[in-house]
Amino acid sequence: MTKNRNDLRAGFFLLLSAAAICILALLIRGSSIFTEPTDRRIVRFDLSDDIGGLRIGDDVRIGGFKIGEVRSITIESPEKPGDQPYLRVAYTIPHKYPVRQNAVLRIQKALVGSSSLLNFERLGAGDEIALNDPAFRGQRSLTDQFLDDLAELRQPIRQILADVRDKTLPNLAATLANPRDITAGVKSHVAGVFAA
Repeated sequence: MTKNRNDLRAGFFLLLSAAAICILALLIRGSSIFTEPTDRRIVRFDLSDDIGGLRIGDDVRIGGFKIGEVRSITIESPEKPGDQPYLRVAYTIPHKYPVRQNAVLRIQKALVGSSSLLNFERLGAGDEIALNDPAFRGQRSLTDQFLDDLAELRQPIRQILADVRDKTLPNLAATLANPRDITAGVKSHVAGVFAA
């Protein structure tokens, strides 16, 4: 009989502990995760935008503050013949943060050991964008934009290096080949400075 009472007390203690843990979790995390209404929205990325590393469950942020998460990522067929397929990313965001015209939602790519995320740099102004509007376009990561800009500089840099190799270095070599001309030029220049 005492064994049954001990089992009953242990079971009651376990239930009470589980309830206390749940209450503590709600106090720490806040009950808004259950009571705050959210919207499921979509954003479109071109295949060239490279959403590398973005996965279902990754963060959606406003200015770095987490407010939602990525729910799905799909490849959508083009609407018109000749158009390219695109990536459709569905995400959740609290209803109290409306996404308006000119909003900027950018991929932030992960550095080593972390995942990518979506970050609103601007929620926009004017009319609110419809929840499932496929025209709302996300922006490439700043890292990718920088690398694209750097790639555009490749040809001008090659031209500069070719000019240095073909013109500047031969002229410098010719000048340094005759040290007497250099010292004579320096002497005449110095003499002209002190004469004045």
